[in-house]
Amino acid sequence: NRFTRRIAVNTSQTPYFVSPSELSRARSSHFRTSCFRQRRWRVMSLLPALRSALSVAPARSFSTITSIGRRKTSQAKVTLTKLPEQQYWSEIKVNGMGMEDYFVRISDRDTLIAPLLSTSTLGQYSITASTRGGGTTGQVGAIRLGISRCLEKEGFRGELKGEGFLTRDPRRVERKKPGRPKARKGKQWVKR
Repeated sequence: NRFTRRIAVNTSQTPYFVSPSELSRARSSHFRTSCFRQRRWRVMSLLPALRSALSVAPARSFSTITSIGRRKTSQAKVTLTKLPEQQYWSEIKVNGMGMEDYFVRISDRDTLIAPLLSTSTLGQYSITASTRGGGTTGQVGAIRLGISRCLEKEGFRGELKGEGFLTRDPRRVERKKPGRPKARKGKQWVKR
């Protein structure tokens, strides 16, 4: 929220908090009323310190790859984070929950980590996935395709293509037809 988010700027005195709306008002030419003049001067004097505070980003020692996977009516956005060699540990989170908590069936978990096993990279990446739509089978397939696409960007295309992990499964539920109870099921037919 632009009214609650505030940015701390360290000055020679105590830290001074400036909201983004205050910043835009301070820059605008309509900011002329006398009651705000002192506040405007104070905010404008902090602009150089604020710019330098926002431009400094912490150095990261790992690379992040993002891809999208789909299956049936499910969509998944997968983020793989390559960890340093001394920190190899496997953390897979789906919608903010652990993989074991989100997918109860063992077969679903096996499907999820299959691309990592085929490329021998299990434990080298921290995986975060946000998925929506469909059921557990569709969501697992969407996450698996997302992981495979991320690993393809890392140079594992040959292993993944051979196993069929890069193929988007086009199968969906066939629509119900008029005059039939389901897509293809018909009434029982008796000759005599």
